[in-house]
Amino acid sequence: IDSYKYLIVFIFKNIKLGKVYNLCNAVISFSSNDRPDEKPENVFTVSPCAQYFSNHPYSGMLPRITIGYHSQIECGCASGSSCYWSSSPSTSDDKFEYITIRLSAPVSLIYGFSITAYEAFYQPNCPIYSPKQVSLQLLALDKRTDELFTYYETVTYNVIKDSSEQQIFILDKPILAFGGIAKLLLKGMNQRQTIDPSYGSSYNDYYMCLSYASILGVPIHNYDSRLTFADSNSSLTNSSCNGSTLSSCVTISIALSKVTKKHNNHRPALLNESMCLSRLLD
Repeated sequence: IDSYKYLIVFIFKNIKLGKVYNLCNAVISFSSNDRPDEKPENVFTVSPCAQYFSNHPYSGMLPRITIGYHSQIECGCASGSSCYWSSSPSTSDDKFEYITIRLSAPVSLIYGFSITAYEAFYQPNCPIYSPKQVSLQLLALDKRTDELFTYYETVTYNVIKDSSEQQIFILDKPILAFGGIAKLLLKGMNQRQTIDPSYGSSYNDYYMCLSYASILGVPIHNYDSRLTFADSNSSLTNSSCNGSTLSSCVTISIALSKVTKKHNNHRPALLNESMCLSRLLD
């Protein structure tokens, strides 16, 4: 528990210092969206309405709903200029969505990830379109088949139905990620639309909407990673830090062995290199 608390403090401290970054760079693929402008690329930056909300001149003086409504009018998302991602409608709450993301570096150290659900202040009862659960997968490209496969997946976290702040999910320990691709998995829908039936057949359907998402970590640039994939009997090894001029280095050897059952025939094989990180966690 103490090490977990330390990691939380470390991440928040380094976010303030700019030492932990949002590694999301581009969208590779996604499961669905409702309208073309409600695209997943919208969630990689803090939405304008969230900024208006946090900097509202009458914050603390007016009701939260009033400030939220004014912020979304000012942003434009209340009138069709979307600053969020929305899934397609679903008649069932048991819906699975995903966003596959290219990270900002092919090798990175990942500490956690976050999401912020979108709350529509301009709709009746201010619905919050959060997922029920969330997890993160790390993917790599199998050069033999030219297909992506999953080599690591976090536990599944429960999501609080709240839009007032980022919900940050801290990994048990930092993960050294190779391949530069991650997939955000969103499981289950909490919220039906609350609009009038005159809006059409989907007025009472479930939706999932995010205003922000991040993958938190440190990009490791200028590292020539020649990761290859062979048979399942191979192992991941590392060499020593011989010749390194770093005053303090950590040689990291990480076995990418947590493969989902679906991809059991694709196991990472051999990495004949060392990874030296100078005081990365200082």
